[in-house]
Amino acid sequence: FFPFTWQFPYIPLCPVGKCDYIAAIFPFIIGLDTRFFDLYELPSDVNAVDLDTNTISLSDTARKMNLSLKLLPKKAAATLRNTLTMLKEKCLHYKRLYTEIEMTSDNTELDFEFKLREKETELELEIQEAFLQFMARVLAGYRLHLLPITRAPTEGVTDVRNLFDRSSFLSSRDRNYHPFYNLMMNTQLFTKFIEECSFVSDVNQSLAFFDECIDRMARNEGGRLLDCEGAS
Repeated sequence: FFPFTWQFPYIPLCPVGKCDYIAAIFPFIIGLDTRFFDLYELPSDVNAVDLDTNTISLSDTARKMNLSLKLLPKKAAATLRNTLTMLKEKCLHYKRLYTEIEMTSDNTELDFEFKLREKETELELEIQEAFLQFMARVLAGYRLHLLPITRAPTEGVTDVRNLFDRSSFLSSRDRNYHPFYNLMMNTQLFTKFIEECSFVSDVNQSLAFFDECIDRMARNEGGRLLDCEGAS
């Protein structure tokens, strides 16, 4: 999720013959053809999301962590879920319309098809907006807990524990969701995020945009966050 950035391999669709990549010792996101599951067993240390059946298979490690949607901050999660549910219905509606176009396609339908494509692009932006608002709610006020850098960057200085006050950040959150925030702060995604916030990097412009999104939500401003300057 933005503003976090994925630092590891991402393969949208991995050929079945190359699926031994899932035995890698580092994190990865890999798309697999369903034929994989007819030929191989999923390793016990891999989490899998089945897009055909809308099911999730957790690794042995994940099961021991007792992961649940209940870990997420309730208000932010409820808003995200409600928005995605509405967008799902909109997506299904567009899919039905597109199927009708394919069945009765002629030259008079081209303009309508073009407009439908525009609506699909708009739908993608609405999905991005939903997750952006979720992350802005979850990380609201994070900059208040960044620690000042008093020495030149060295191995110890760049340790995230010297860049971010975890205790004060946790104290600013509802105690019911401390388990979620502890899990989040122990990820490499969060560590990289804090490093980028603390030092000059090529992502500073996008981080400034994210901070503006947090400020706008704190002021209860209307309008879409993706429409504000810096969104591109």
